[in-house]
Amino acid sequence: MNITGAVRRYGFWGAMRRVPGSLRRRLGRRRDLLLGRVPVKTAYGVRLFSNWGDTTFEMCVEGSFGPFLADLLRRYERRFVFLDVGANQGLYSLIAAENPQCAHVYAFEPVLPTFDLLERNIRLNKMAARITPLPFGVSDSDGTSQIAVPRTHSGAASIHHVPEDSTPLNIQLKTAPSFADTIQPDDLPLLVKIDVEGHEPEVLSQLMDSTLAPRLDTLFYEVDEDWVDPQRLRDILGEQTFSFSKVGESPHFDMLAVRKNRA
Repeated sequence: MNITGAVRRYGFWGAMRRVPGSLRRRLGRRRDLLLGRVPVKTAYGVRLFSNWGDTTFEMCVEGSFGPFLADLLRRYERRFVFLDVGANQGLYSLIAAENPQCAHVYAFEPVLPTFDLLERNIRLNKMAARITPLPFGVSDSDGTSQIAVPRTHSGAASIHHVPEDSTPLNIQLKTAPSFADTIQPDDLPLLVKIDVEGHEPEVLSQLMDSTLAPRLDTLFYEVDEDWVDPQRLRDILGEQTFSFSKVGESPHFDMLAVRKNRA
């Protein structure tokens, strides 16, 4: 089947799901040309395909996320595996993959249009051998759900809240036990970034209730006090197991959790 026939039969995103990889890449290139997408170097050094009008992309270009997590990923000195839960267009997955100590990156992104950009940004930076993109989110049950995706801010997509000017999309969800055995090498500590707009309790609970729990070394997660009680998240991880450092100011900040008594 050719490109035109696939799009007519399934629609653009339906074709992207169904056609072979070579045809999918051709579809992506054609869409890039139509949208005027070109590689853009971000303030963090990695390149992303242009996605002007999307606040998340523009924050990557301008460096608006700040240096804390980028520096942590670049300077992490132990051999590690990185889990990027809510990878969006791949900024932090790409930064982690540049660290020679990073054995592999697993980038979780359930929103299909965003996942398409994630895949192409991985190829753009020649990181396909080091990053595995996964087209599903982490949750407390396997199946499908709806997520609200704002038209101008892909990073604000949420299962729990409906932002203004958003579109509902179906996404795939999986529990941690369903994919835990695929996170390799299985003898290395895990560095985890979680950015899931209010779904943090489910993600943290899944990780702690799976065979991945003993490997969790460092976690960096977002906290919005209007949505989630910060103490609930600390309780899930355990104050006896992790030490916690607040990054930013209430009511919307990040938390760094580092395992105590590292091996």
